[in-house]
Amino acid sequence: MPRDFSYWDYVKAAFHAKPDLPGLGSVPVNKLGVLGVGVLGGAALLAAPPVGAAIWLLGGAAELGYLCSLSSSERFQAHIRRLEEYGEQQTAEERKTSLLTELSDGNRQRYEALERQCTEVQPQAGREGTDMTALHLTGLSQLLWIFLRMLASAETLRGYLASGAHKEIVAQIKALEEELKSEDPDERVGKSKQATLDILKRRYEQLKSATKQLRFIESELQRIEQQVALLKEEALLNRDPEFLSGRIDAVTKTLDETNEWMRSNAELISTLDAGPSPAVMMAAMKEGA
Repeated sequence: MPRDFSYWDYVKAAFHAKPDLPGLGSVPVNKLGVLGVGVLGGAALLAAPPVGAAIWLLGGAAELGYLCSLSSSERFQAHIRRLEEYGEQQTAEERKTSLLTELSDGNRQRYEALERQCTEVQPQAGREGTDMTALHLTGLSQLLWIFLRMLASAETLRGYLASGAHKEIVAQIKALEEELKSEDPDERVGKSKQATLDILKRRYEQLKSATKQLRFIESELQRIEQQVALLKEEALLNRDPEFLSGRIDAVTKTLDETNEWMRSNAELISTLDAGPSPAVMMAAMKEGA
């Protein structure tokens, strides 16, 4: 969601404004003006100090008036907010596209099926003249975002576990344990082999942990799919929009534990991103309704 702007945010935006000029593109007119006044006043100060000081004083007053006038304009403030929202949506679209390209065809179709179900929940919740609020759309988009991140993470873990590293590590551990039986643990060779063995054992523990993580992710993916299916059915059967709104809130609150787990395991699963759900997903649901 777009952030809240303070008055000083608008002042800074006004100072750095780059209006589009025909044939020139985006030009930092205000900065060029400030620079011009500074150079002109400095040159005049050397020849006639009172004139140079007057130029700077008038230039500073003009700049202050410009900043106060533009930053207080509701039209300008709305323009800055639109630019911020557009930038967030562009970034979110890139994040979503990047994750989707990493998925297999089957998992991509699985995500698209869930996205369709979320778009089907919206018009039911907004019937009888009651529109889905931005809060509830955000709740559905959060479901989609977590689902997409977990799909990508599951593929990462499957690739890791399918690489054959498990059997190779077990074989190396057994071989080193046998070799260490004939080595002096106080000698350099024995210490080196023991250190290698310790590393292999840590890798083996990480593999076991990855297996548990994958099972948890698959369980959560199925849970999210069933929750969205239930929301869709409840939207069809219950004609009270407030009831469905409450159900959406309840479902999103159950994701707190999942979000916490994703944050705590982000180091293991590099594709996880604990940032906010992309606004582009909410926009897509609005368009698909």
